[in-house]
Amino acid sequence: MSRCSHLEYLILEGNHLSGNIPTQLGDSLPKLRALILSRNKISGTIPPSIGNLSLLEGLSLRECNLQGEIPEGIAKLLRLTFLEFGGNKLSGNIPPDLGSELPNLWYLSFGGNSFTGMIPNSLSNASGLEEIYFNLNNFIGQMPKDLGELLSLQVMNFQVNQLEDDISFISSLTNCTKLRIFLVEMNLLKGSLPNSVANLSIDLSIMSLAGNQLRGSIPSGIGNLLNLTILHLAYNYFSGHVPDTIGRFHKLNLLYLHMNKFTKLPSSLGNLSALIRLKLGQNNIRGSIPLSLGNCQQLLALDLSHNNLYGSIPLEIMNLSSISISFNLSYNLLTGSLPSEVGSLKNLAEFDVSNNMLSGSIPNSLSVCLSLEVLHLEGNSFEGEIPQSLTKLRGLRELDLSRNNLTGLIPSYIGELALEKLNLSFNMLYGEVPTQGVFRNASAISIVGMDNVCGASTVVPQHQSNSSAIRGTIGYIAPELPRDRMEMGTVVSKLYKGSEIGGG
Repeated sequence: MSRCSHLEYLILEGNHLSGNIPTQLGDSLPKLRALILSRNKISGTIPPSIGNLSLLEGLSLRECNLQGEIPEGIAKLLRLTFLEFGGNKLSGNIPPDLGSELPNLWYLSFGGNSFTGMIPNSLSNASGLEEIYFNLNNFIGQMPKDLGELLSLQVMNFQVNQLEDDISFISSLTNCTKLRIFLVEMNLLKGSLPNSVANLSIDLSIMSLAGNQLRGSIPSGIGNLLNLTILHLAYNYFSGHVPDTIGRFHKLNLLYLHMNKFTKLPSSLGNLSALIRLKLGQNNIRGSIPLSLGNCQQLLALDLSHNNLYGSIPLEIMNLSSISISFNLSYNLLTGSLPSEVGSLKNLAEFDVSNNMLSGSIPNSLSVCLSLEVLHLEGNSFEGEIPQSLTKLRGLRELDLSRNNLTGLIPSYIGELALEKLNLSFNMLYGEVPTQGVFRNASAISIVGMDNVCGASTVVPQHQSNSSAIRGTIGYIAPELPRDRMEMGTVVSKLYKGSEIGGG
């Protein structure tokens, strides 16, 4: 290709090319305006000669398994408008004058590498920048100053780094009136969310501040962001009431507020008519479950676990037939019976009301939930026999009925289910243990704490003292944040595919 001296566009994206980028490429193709080699199997480093392509406007080397540092000459390509290095193994620092040297740049992606050091403040000099991706690296220090001068900015992705700053820098972004995506999750940001959050772009669709060290209450002015579709504030220390103005988000699909210290929910949650996933688990929320949640007719997943909710389970949410992924009310103070309306959840895969104070019998209507794979009812006061109707749940993989007051024989049909885990411990069951199916695997079942059960020694564990398996509510230990680092860092990318979010 060294003979193609008049070549202007070289686009080889999405193939299986291997080997190194030719070292003399930048000297051989002096008229090149676009070099697109992304999504190949290229290795090695970026040759410094690319810095000699003075006419270059677009450079994409995304997902090529490249290593090493960015050659200094690339920051001198004054005509560059599109620069993409995402998804490689590049390291080192970003050139400090990057923004000053590239005045025509509108797209900049360094995401998914191993860059270190600080993000240069010179970014604000690239006044035409529309999309910035510095996510999934090891950047340290403060957020770049004067980002508010990027009046054309639409996407800002700094998620999963080690940036330390006060979240008050948000005030500088109120001038970015075109901002649609704002991601700074999984950093070391501190402070309280300023009232100026109300003045962010009305076009803002996705905002994630999750996995930082933010405190205080959420300003009621956040309700001005009427076009939000995703709001992710989980894994912080937010406290107080969830503001009533959150009910103004009529376009909101995902609301993640779990792992904070919120104390009260607003009834306006029922106004979120487009809501698909709601996660409020692991807070300090008190009171009854808002009846208005029954208005969220598109909800697929609901998590209110690990709070201090009391009262009965509202029939309004039991009738949300849209819920198909998960329904989790575990570790609360809920009382009363499990409503027979649970049969409305016909497409539900995971149902968990464990570790409450529910009583009465297990409703036969559960047998209508033919899609159930996981059923957790442990740690309550359910009584009576295990209903024969559960035999219809042929897709069930996990069944936990332990620590209740269930009586009668262990139904033989349980051995006919495709169970991988079964826990019947600490009930008042009696008789012989079935021998088929899951009962053949001693490591998959638990039937301790019942003196009147007998059967093959391979599946009936020896007596355990109450000190090793205490009846009652088991204390919950919250997962450490780093264990969810990559999951949180990519949650938006999984839901909204494409370079617009992922940035390579």
